[in-house]
Amino acid sequence: MRTDRLVFDRRQALAGVRLSLGGGASLDLSGGLEFGRRIFEARDANRSGVPKAALANVGVLAARLSWRL
Repeated sequence: MRTDRLVFDRRQALAGVRLSLGGGASLDLSGGLEFGRRIFEARDANRSGVPKAALANVGVLAARLSWRL
């Protein structure tokens, strides 16, 4: 019985800022690059010699609103 898993691997380089909005609220803004992305099927992520599909590098933008009580 095979117990292979679908593995998605990626690396990220991100930078961001946190803005305090007052009243316990803050806004986090970040951006960067995802690179070295690949997907493959294997028993574990360290397996070598299995076919891998390389995915294109992509830019990443994120915003998160937080509230602390």
